[in-house]
Amino acid sequence: LALAEAGVSSGFFVGKKGLFSSEKIRKMFRGTPLEGYRELQYSNLDELRRVELDQIVRPLLPVSTGQDKLVSIDNAFNVKGVGVVALGFVVSGTLKVHDELYLTESKTSEVKSIQVMDENVEEAPTGSRVGIAFKSFTEKELEKGGYLSGDDRFWLPERARLTKNPFYKGEPNVLLFSVAGQVLTSEVKCAGDGLCAVNMRRKIPASLTRAVAFDPS
Repeated sequence: LALAEAGVSSGFFVGKKGLFSSEKIRKMFRGTPLEGYRELQYSNLDELRRVELDQIVRPLLPVSTGQDKLVSIDNAFNVKGVGVVALGFVVSGTLKVHDELYLTESKTSEVKSIQVMDENVEEAPTGSRVGIAFKSFTEKELEKGGYLSGDDRFWLPERARLTKNPFYKGEPNVLLFSVAGQVLTSEVKCAGDGLCAVNMRRKIPASLTRAVAFDPS
């Protein structure tokens, strides 16, 4: 359901041979974007280890345009001799060494170095898992997670138009919004037309205008 609501129209499944022939599995996929996903089947783990997963994943990733640089941060810590390092994913654009990234409208820092798979790189495309060393951000500023943007425009969501999945029958008062790798909690009050007042209490980059909402109850 989450993949369908997020509009992830291409991908692949990994499973033991024979799994995807199950009618139960096929029925779950029917009528969703998952119906067109590729199947990657294996007999044992040794066979799976020989598969070049990076080569399979690469064509499915969005094309990096060099614009709208956005990184979703999930951890930060100090490294002796390096400084503050943040871990996260490149959500969009191509991240490069010496890029200036915004944590808020006014707080910025230059990217000192980038690592992908423990190797130093000069740039990291969309979809990369990265470690980023900064010149001036502190661990405390990054420790709670958040976003790093190449743009200084941020906004505070106050209204959202919700489209209910037909499988969901509830009327929630609180929702979890999954927004580009971060989960934000908000009280919601919806009108009959699906337009809801929200209270996320946290600004997000202006390029983020879509989220998948979950009922935590």
